[in-house]
Amino acid sequence: MAPYAHMVLAPRLVALVLLAMLGVHFTVTFHRIVAQSLLESAIRRTLTDEMEKVPGARVIAVTLEPHHGATVAWVVVRTPQAVSPERVGRLNDLVKRVVGTAVELHVRSVLAAEATREGYVYERQSWPTKETSVP
Repeated sequence: MAPYAHMVLAPRLVALVLLAMLGVHFTVTFHRIVAQSLLESAIRRTLTDEMEKVPGARVIAVTLEPHHGATVAWVVVRTPQAVSPERVGRLNDLVKRVVGTAVELHVRSVLAAEATREGYVYERQSWPTKETSVP
């Protein structure tokens, strides 16, 4: 091997190792982002289906955060009435069954009244019971 070969190969080898490390890091990050996006989508779809059972209730936002080994789903719902803790518990159980992982659901109810000149579009109603909403 020529005396200058070491001077040429060493920087290229270092660059190749750094490139491989970046490739691994970006691949792991990409897989984590895709998994979180799929989880968020499944949670949003499940909650949207359940909220459609109450006239005027709509899921506005779903944000996921890791917290002590579990995922916390912060959900904002625009609704004519507040979502009760009991209802959140049933929704949380449903979400856990659907996504198959530990999820802690936090629901923020944003009270909204929609009206026309004829009156309110959605009257206050009771939330669907466990028997009618969860198969």
